[in-house]
Amino acid sequence: MKLRSHLIGIGGSGMSGAAQVLLERGFEVSGSDQSESAELTRLRESGALIFRGHAAEHVERLALGAPAVPSAVPLIVRSLAVPDTNPECVAARALGWPVLSYAELLGRWSRERLVISIAGTHGKTTTTSMAVALLDAAGVHPGFVIGGRARIGTQPPRSACWGAPTAPFVLESCEYGGSFHHYRPQIAAVTNVEADHLDFYGDFDGVRRAFRRFVAGEPDAAPPRTVLTVQAAEALGLVPREVTRWVADGPGLNLLPRDLDPASVVRAESVELSGGTPRFVPILGERRLRPVHLGVPGRHNVTNALVALAAVAEAGIDPALGLAGLEAFRGAERRFQILCETPEHAVVDDYAHHPTEIEATLEAARQRFPDHSLAVIYQPHQASRTREHLGDFGRVLARADDCLMTEIYYARDRDEDRRNVSSLQVAEEIERCGGRARFAAGLDEALPQALDLYRDKIVYLVMGAGDVFRVAEGLVRELSGRRRS
Repeated sequence: MKLRSHLIGIGGSGMSGAAQVLLERGFEVSGSDQSESAELTRLRESGALIFRGHAAEHVERLALGAPAVPSAVPLIVRSLAVPDTNPECVAARALGWPVLSYAELLGRWSRERLVISIAGTHGKTTTTSMAVALLDAAGVHPGFVIGGRARIGTQPPRSACWGAPTAPFVLESCEYGGSFHHYRPQIAAVTNVEADHLDFYGDFDGVRRAFRRFVAGEPDAAPPRTVLTVQAAEALGLVPREVTRWVADGPGLNLLPRDLDPASVVRAESVELSGGTPRFVPILGERRLRPVHLGVPGRHNVTNALVALAAVAEAGIDPALGLAGLEAFRGAERRFQILCETPEHAVVDDYAHHPTEIEATLEAARQRFPDHSLAVIYQPHQASRTREHLGDFGRVLARADDCLMTEIYYARDRDEDRRNVSSLQVAEEIERCGGRARFAAGLDEALPQALDLYRDKIVYLVMGAGDVFRVAEGLVRELSGRRRS
């Protein structure tokens, strides 16, 4: 008899990846979600039973004819966005079945494999994907769960894979809600630490405490080997004996603690940009690897690549064997994803939703398209994040030639913030900083306003963690129609 599983909120990027792994491992998979998506279509095609909306009977059906033995208890998993009051959670508990969170499920898997856990305020998806690409090209067939779909090697884009049971398992490790505390990694990597998710942590000290616990490991497990950028180590107040590998990132090259063992330092030499994509020579301790030419734009991706290289090396795999895979990697979906490009225009879709991420994405766009004007369509994610970083959003977005704000994508926000915080405030802040800003209340209104900004040699940079990608898709359709006519 197949083991059974049911995932509540199965359409999310992480949850859909977990469902795919369960299918690969021989589980019978069902799940529910409020809205349709391409992810749900792919899961149906792989054999999952998907329900639209949430209802108790979706869980209760699993009890029909089930033998009364512990091994027959289905695996019930919920997304972090699903509350305790969800009818399917209530039904499962009424049947005496435990309900795991997505992070708890990954925590179970992390006890079965050598785990590389990659965390950080920014860059997690790209860095995790780079580590997977390195391992795949080195021939070790890793398992992975990534918070976005990425093309690894010759495989179609995907967000998760169980891989070879003896190979490393690479986890993108989110800090929200303390999710990454459920994992038991042998290698813990951190790309950077900044103030974010303050709706959960309260302040930056709360964020720092969570990351310090992540890199220290749990009391009942051996502490992980750690790979940290200089920025992350300094933000956490860590000293050399507490960090296995120090990754020099940008200005950090001049800030490395004097008492570091040179063998622990990972850095890049001869960094240059060629067509917006970086070339550099990676140096891991005393070892100099061959020059690398990345396939993703932006100087920040040099740091991401160094973290991935160091994490793979700490797992006992020679990273030099996977450099071709790192160079072939073209990014995860919605991470500087170029949806269309002609001599006259381009449309780029990106997940950036924090000022630091937006700044890096704007810099990458200027490097990749140096002769184009830059029109940003930005949808803030969460009223609380918008309120906390309002000044920084205005300062960074003012660097675009034009900026079109859509209303906030509200998620986990208090009613007070929903009433008092709006994208209009960001637009006003952009103009105070010398930029040009417009406002569109809805996405339907945003598309025609974005088209009004059209000029020769323009890049539309569509950013946000909500559903603003629909504007990017609309721009592609409209601009393609113009070319045909």
